[in-house]
Amino acid sequence: MQIDANKCFSGNFVALFKEALIKTYDYHSYMDFLIVPSLTFSKTLSYLPLLSYTDKQSHNIKELLSLCKESDFLIKTLNFSYNNFKKNDPVTMRLLINKEKDIIDHYKSRTRGYVRKSLKNPYRLEMGVKHLDNFYNILKQTYKRHGTPLLPKDLFINLYKIFQKDFYLFVLYKDDIPAATMLILQDERISWYGWGGVEESFTKDLAGYAIYHKVIKYMTKECNTEIFDFGRSPYKGGTYQFKSNFGAKPIKIDIIKPKESNIYETYKLASKIYRKLPLFITDIIGPKLTKYLADL
Repeated sequence: MQIDANKCFSGNFVALFKEALIKTYDYHSYMDFLIVPSLTFSKTLSYLPLLSYTDKQSHNIKELLSLCKESDFLIKTLNFSYNNFKKNDPVTMRLLINKEKDIIDHYKSRTRGYVRKSLKNPYRLEMGVKHLDNFYNILKQTYKRHGTPLLPKDLFINLYKIFQKDFYLFVLYKDDIPAATMLILQDERISWYGWGGVEESFTKDLAGYAIYHKVIKYMTKECNTEIFDFGRSPYKGGTYQFKSNFGAKPIKIDIIKPKESNIYETYKLASKIYRKLPLFITDIIGPKLTKYLADL
């Protein structure tokens, strides 16, 4: 059976995610949008914060645009017809699962080698919200290294409460020590990797390769996943290259706003400064700051 690759998130998925954002940040709604305040007291109509893309394709947002005219707005869509990719274009990376192939056979040859080598370590994969603290501790380190504000733990608690059976939190352990983590939200046949990371001391033991492989394999077998979505990356950037080695292909994310800007260039300096701040400071200001960043 041929996979329908041109799939956005479902309307139900977007509605549930929106509910979690409102519960976490106390956002107000305006029609289909959330009203995101800024630190300068301006407001942005966002569809939607924190989500890589939504249930809309780029050619199908006429009604949304009519709702936000004369306002500052931000709409994230998928553009399946775009193929003239340029460096740093925001893309989501997707692996289409061929059920007739072994999962490892989807990967490029070098990555297959790394995965096989990683599985020689005594890793075990655990799943469930009971591992939230270990997930969040690894997330803190990962976000600090990348210069990205840490999201509040309440967001993940609310996502669990709202998504329930479609919320999959994984932690990879080695000798009972958390080595890597991934949080997947399931939307019909799409597994979307929202957040995660690797404990830095386990990178040499290829924990990242092990958890990607184990989670993709689990989601394919247990959830009948047809599309594993690795999340947003800048085209030709480091995370793009890593994900493409797992067989993932780019789909353009259109970030539609009144004035065109490059999201990666916009936050380049702020990210550099953020990486230099002490961890105890970023742990405090990050979760508070994320409420005010419409295009995070």
